[in-house]
This record gives sequence, structure tokens and C-alpha cells, in this order.
Amino acid sequence: MMLCWVLILPFVGFLKAQENPVVIYAQVGGTVTLQRYRVEGNADNVYVNWYRGSDTIPTIMKNPQSGIQKEMKTHADLLSDFSLQISPVQHSDFEIWRCVQHVLLATTVNTYKLYHVTIPKVPAVMAGDILSLECKVDSSPFKPKVTWIPPQNSDCNQINHYGEKTEVRGVSRCNSGVWTCKLEYDGRKTEATTTVFIIDLSPFPDTIYTSYSSSTVDIPCSFFSNIPWSVLKESGFRGGSWSFTPLSDPKSTQSLLSLSVDPVVRWNITQGANNTIKVKGRELKDHDLSIRNLPVSENIRGVYTCDLKFNTKTLSSEVTVEVLKDHPPSSLALL
Repeated sequence: MMLCWVLILPFVGFLKAQENPVVIYAQVGGTVTLQRYRVEGNADNVYVNWYRGSDTIPTIMKNPQSGIQKEMKTHADLLSDFSLQISPVQHSDFEIWRCVQHVLLATTVNTYKLYHVTIPKVPAVMAGDILSLECKVDSSPFKPKVTWIPPQNSDCNQINHYGEKTEVRGVSRCNSGVWTCKLEYDGRKTEATTTVFIIDLSPFPDTIYTSYSSSTVDIPCSFFSNIPWSVLKESGFRGGSWSFTPLSDPKSTQSLLSLSVDPVVRWNITQGANNTIKVKGRELKDHDLSIRNLPVSENIRGVYTCDLKFNTKTLSSEVTVEVLKDHPPSSLALL
């Protein structure tokens, strides 16, 4: 009768583990760790086998004699304590995993089930508009507490948001960056992330001072963050322009450059314009939209306006350029 119990107990334990797997949430493309439970006995003598689903061959195993062995194409590894780390998480990983441990005559089986946490793609948001975030979680035996953690940008005082869905109104540069959806459940936590782009222009001084001793000057204009051009186009970016209003004639505005976005992003000299400002067209390799190497002369004194046009809004920045007269050194001025 005792022999019968010895044979049945491991089987009963296995069934119990299958009925109550450990709940683990994970994000596709992220990293997840399945924590190995310690068993009695010398750790050096423990055989650790990790199985995916109903597989009969371990995905990865630790053998006291031959060390760690794993499938050739697996993206799973063992940590120093022989817990299983999966990175990057793939859709095929969302099933039951088994950790089977043998030490002497004892066998311990623990099971884990992976559940999705998904953040739908967040489109880029114009500064001043509303940012909508959603953290979707699969149904499981535990309902997670959801906390949204904003980017940790310098000089920004931001607060956490709670719930699977949240909105941030009147967004600014502070809201640009990596947002984290933190799940807390059954004494565990999982973090999923998404990158949010806020479309805005970088701040620059209202006035730039130059002098005749400088042969050229740059007039600055750029996007606040390094948003891919493809994302900007998806957000309705249609082009832009540079214009100039001389200080000597505030009622006269000259069109200097127009921005084309296909097939390449490029500043083009405005055709047919009889301008006193001599600018050059150029292809843009980055998000610096500045006028480059403008020759310094009395004629460049004025207000320069950079307009970037989207389907629903136009972003604008203005810079006034003043040309200072060079003075001789004070020692010469006294002669």
C-alpha cells in the first residue's frame, strides 16, 4: 500500500499544478521571467527542465553533469538561479510552461501561464491636443491594478494615471517619451511600454544678434524630438515654408523657401520670388529645418517665420535677426 502512494503522489502534484498555473502577464517584444521555485536538496544536484505547452522535449534544461542544454532556435535562457527568461516574447509563447525539477527521488512540477498585456499603437499627438492611452489585459484569475507612469523628463512635474484607459489633455513636450503601463496582480508586477511622440517645435531665442564680422548666420527651426519622417507623414504633415519680413518694411513679406516631403524632404527656393535674401535649398537628412549659412548683410535684418503645415494645424516659430555694427577696439577709438 505504501508503494502505491509513492507512485501516485507525484502524479497528483502534477495535476494540481496544471489546474492552478502561476499567472504571468507579458508584452510581445518585451522580456518576461518565470521564477523557478527552490526545492529541498543541494542546488548543484537539481535537474531543471523547462517545457513549453505539451512538448515532451525540454525547451531548455540544466543537468548537473552536462550543464545547460537548449533547443537551437529558442529565444529562452536560464538565469543564474535557473529561472526561465524569454526575450523577446513572441505570440507563440502565450501558453502554459512547465518547470520540472528532479533531485534524488523527488520530483517537483510548477506550471505558469502567460497572458497578453497589449498597448495599441499610439499615433503622434500635436502639442495642446489630447493623448489617449489604453492598456489591454487578457482575462485571468486575477484582475490587475493598472498604473500609467509618464516619461521621466527633466524640468517636468508629472503625475501617474490609473486605469486601463486614460487621457492627458493639453499635452506638451513633457508628455513625449516612453510611457509605462504597470500591472500589479497576485503579488507580482509586469511593465509594458510604448513610445509617445508629441509634435512641437523646439524653443529658440526670440532674437538672434549677428555682426558684419560673421560671414554667415543660421536661422533656427526644428522639431522638438527626433520623430521619424514616416510618423510625421502619418500625422498629416504636408510641408512647410520660410518667409521674411524686413524690419525696414514691416508690410512687405517675402516667401523664401517651400518644403516638399515626397519623395525626399527638401527645402526648395520659392520660384518667381524677387527676394533680397539669398537662401539656398537643401535636402534634409535630419529634423533640423534651419536656414543654413545665410550671408550677413544689412538686408537680412528682419523677422523670419518657419511654418510647418499639418492637416489640422500649422506650427510656427518666429526669429528676429539683428545685425550689429562692428566697433574698433577702444584703444584705437581714442586715437
